[in-house]
Amino acid sequence: MAFTIENEEAACRKKLVVTVEADKVQTAFDAVVDDFKKYAEIPGYRKGRAPTTMIKTRFKKKIIEQVQDQLVPESYREALKESELKIANVVSASDPELVLGEPMTFEVVLDVEPEFELGDYKCVSVTKEVEEFDEEKIDEVITNIREGHATFDDKVEGDQVEENDLVQITYKGTLDGKDLAEAVEGLPPIFSGQDDFWTQANEAMGRGDGPSVIPGLGTVLVGLAVGDSTDTDVEYEAEGNAPEGLQGKTVNYNVTVTAARGRTLPEMDDAMASEVGFDTVAALREDIEENMKNQFENDATAKVRQDVLENVVGAVEFDMPVSLVEEETRREIYERVNQFSRQGVQEDIISEHKGEIFEAANAQAKARLKAQFVCRKIAAAEEITVESQEVELELQQMAMRFGMEYAELRKRLVENGRLEGVHTDLLVKKTLDFLVEHADIQG
Repeated sequence: MAFTIENEEAACRKKLVVTVEADKVQTAFDAVVDDFKKYAEIPGYRKGRAPTTMIKTRFKKKIIEQVQDQLVPESYREALKESELKIANVVSASDPELVLGEPMTFEVVLDVEPEFELGDYKCVSVTKEVEEFDEEKIDEVITNIREGHATFDDKVEGDQVEENDLVQITYKGTLDGKDLAEAVEGLPPIFSGQDDFWTQANEAMGRGDGPSVIPGLGTVLVGLAVGDSTDTDVEYEAEGNAPEGLQGKTVNYNVTVTAARGRTLPEMDDAMASEVGFDTVAALREDIEENMKNQFENDATAKVRQDVLENVVGAVEFDMPVSLVEEETRREIYERVNQFSRQGVQEDIISEHKGEIFEAANAQAKARLKAQFVCRKIAAAEEITVESQEVELELQQMAMRFGMEYAELRKRLVENGRLEGVHTDLLVKKTLDFLVEHADIQG
C-alpha cells in the first residue's frame, strides 16, 4: 500500500490518494474466490467441487465487490495511520476500479483539523462587573407582576385610548398614493393593512417585538377615541427588520379605532402578594431582592467566562474546515428557524430574512467551531479529559431537563450525529473552567 497527499483549494482540505499493489489485489481476489468455491452451490457439482474458472465467471461481480469492501477500508485505515492526518471530516470518496494485474487506486477528500500555535492562555486579564442593585429594580418586577394580573374593561364610543390599552383597529397602508398591498407584491398583510386587529397602544405594536412591528403605529393610538380615525406616516429603516420592499420607505397609514379595552393594574398589597405565593409584600420584595442579587452574580460570572474564552480564542487566527462550517451553519439555521416558529413568526417573514439568518448562523457556527478547536488543543496540552461516565451523567441530566427517557434521548443524539457533540461540549466546559481558574480576574 502506498499513498500521496495533495492539497486542495479549500482551507484544511486534503486529497488522500491510496494505491494498493497489484499482487496484494490478486492475493485478496484469490482468497475470496476460494471462499466462494467452498460454499457456492452450482447445479451439477458438489459444494467445493465446481471449477475455479466457473466460480470466477458466475460470481465475478460479487467477488470484486467483496475484494473492494475488504481492501478499501483496510488500506484507508493504514494510510491514515502512517500519514498521521488529524481528520475533521470526510468530504467524499471515489469508487475504486479493480482490474486484476493492475494496482487499485482510490481517492478520499478529507477536511483536516487546522494547524495553529496557541497564544498565552494562562493569566488572561478580565474584569468582573456585578450589576448594582437598587430598590427601583424591585419596583420594576412588582410592576410586571401587577401587569400580569391586569384587568381590561370595554370602553365606549368617545372614550379616549390610554397607553397600554388593548385596542382593536382597522388600518390600511399606502405608498406614494398607491395601495400598499399592490405597491409591494407579496407583502405580509400585517404591514399592508388589517381589519379588526387587536394590539396594544404602545411602541411594540404588532405580534411581538420581531419583524412584524410597524414602527410607532401603536403610540399614535394614544389619545384617540373609540370611533376616531387618523392618518400617520411611518418611516421604515433602510436596514434592520424592515420587510423587503419597505426599506427606507415612508408609508402612510389610515387607522380607525373600532374598539378598546382600558387596563387596570391591581394594587400590590398583602392579598396580591399571597396570589404569587408570599404572606406579605415585604416577603415578596425580600425574595425578589435575593433572586435579583443571585442573578446579577450569575450573570457577572457568565460574562467573565465568556470574556476569558473570547480573549483566548481571539489570540489566534486560523482557517477552519469548510465542511464542518457548512454542517454547523445548517444546524444553527435549523435551530434558529425552529425557535422563530415556536415564537409565532410567520414563514413568509422568516423567508424574507433568510439572508440575515444565514449570516448570523454562519458567524455563530464559525465562532463555536473555533472555540472548540482552541479548547481541544489546550485540553491536550494540559491533559484535560472527559471520561465516559461524565458523558453518561450529562446525558441523564439532559434527559431530565427535556422530560425525555434516557434511551430515547441517546437514540436521537446518535441518529442526528450529535452524541460526540456532548463529549465536545463537556471538554470545552472543563477547559474553560481551567482557563477561568488561571485567569487574572479584577473586580
